[in-house]
Amino acid sequence: MRRNEITLTINGREIKCCSTDQIEFDFYREHTKEVHDISIKDFMEFLKLESRKPIVGTSEDDHFIIDELQKPTLAIITMHDDIVFPWDDTKWFYIDLADDGEYKLTFYFITLLASEEESLLRICEPIVRRQGLKLHHVSETSEGLSSSYDFEAARSWAVACIGSLPELTFGDINALRRELSYSAFFSDHTLIHPELIVSLLQSGSASRLIEKPESQTLEVKSSAYELKQDPYWKIRLAQDVASFANSEKGGILIVGIQTKKDARGKDVINKITPIPPDKSRIQKYANIINDRIHPPIDGIRIDTVAEGRGDLLYILIPAQREEQKPFIVQGAAIDGNVEGFSFSIPRRRGDNTMWLQGKDLHTMIAVGRTFLRTGRIDRNEENLTSGE
Repeated sequence: MRRNEITLTINGREIKCCSTDQIEFDFYREHTKEVHDISIKDFMEFLKLESRKPIVGTSEDDHFIIDELQKPTLAIITMHDDIVFPWDDTKWFYIDLADDGEYKLTFYFITLLASEEESLLRICEPIVRRQGLKLHHVSETSEGLSSSYDFEAARSWAVACIGSLPELTFGDINALRRELSYSAFFSDHTLIHPELIVSLLQSGSASRLIEKPESQTLEVKSSAYELKQDPYWKIRLAQDVASFANSEKGGILIVGIQTKKDARGKDVINKITPIPPDKSRIQKYANIINDRIHPPIDGIRIDTVAEGRGDLLYILIPAQREEQKPFIVQGAAIDGNVEGFSFSIPRRRGDNTMWLQGKDLHTMIAVGRTFLRTGRIDRNEENLTSGE
C-alpha cells in the first residue's frame, strides 16, 4: 500500500507524518519531537474533529480490531524514537488506540539476560505501573535482535501494555520505552561486561550507574589523576590499569564518578562528578600507560564522553592472554609512598587491588623456566601462579 506524507493540524500546530489510510499514522524520527507534548486526548480529539472513524464492515476483512482490547481501532500509530541506542536496532513502538480512548502500547528491545521471561516481567512491571499502565504480556520475538554484541544470551522481546489515561503524551510513552530498554539491558547481570558500560556512557546514561557497586570489572575515580601529587599519580594510574590487565576478565576504569561506603563497607557509586575537559589528557594518559606498563596491553582504549559541562574519561582494558601476564608497573605507589626504581604487579580481585608477592613471582618464573627446559608444566605450580 502506498504511503503518503500528510500534515496533521493538532492544537493549531502542523505536524508531519505518513499514512496509508485513515487509521494508520507513522511519525518518523525527524518529526518525533514535534509530537512530544501531544497527548492521547489531543490526538483523539483531532481524529474525531476530522471525522476519521474506524472502517467497520460486515466481514473481518473490513474492520480493524485491537486483539487484546477486542474493540474497534480508532488509530494505529507508529513512533520512531529520536534517540538511537547503540545496542538496540529496533527504535520504534506502536500505539493501538481504541475508539473509547483505551490503548495498547507495544515496545521492542534487546536484553542480554540468560533467564526466562519471568525475569523481564519483574523488571518491567513496576516501571509500567508507575505510568498508570497495566503490563499485558512479555514475549520473545525474532524482531530487532541487535548484532552489536556477540553474546549467546542476547534476546529480543516484545512488551505490551494496556492503558486508558488520556493525559499521557507521546513524549511520556517515548520516555517509557527508553526506561524499559535501559533497565532490561543494563541489569546487574550485564554490568559485569565492560563493553556494555561503555555503551551506557556513550548513550548519556552514566547516572544509571548510581547505587551500583564497584566490582571486579569496574572501578571509578571522582577526579582526574593529574590533580594528585606528582609522580604519585602517574604510578597510580599505571597500577590501576595494570590491575585489570592482570585479572581474568579485564575491566573498565572511569574518571569522573564518585563512590561512598555502604553499610557493608562496599564502595557504591553515589554521584557523577565530571572532570574539566582537557584535549591533551587522553594522549597524556596513554603515554604514561605505555611508558610504565610492560608488556604493552593489547586492545586498550582511552576516550571521553561529554557529561554536563565536563567529561567522563574511561579506560577500557580487554581480557589479556595468559601468556602475556604478569603486566609489570615500573615504580610502586603504596600508602602514599613512591618508589620510582621499584616495580609492582597489581591484580584486580573482587572490588580491590591485590599485589603479587615475591614468592608468587618466583613461582611464575620457575614455571616458565621448567617449560623452556622440558616442554612441560607442573600443574601444581601452575595453579599457584593463578591463585588457585
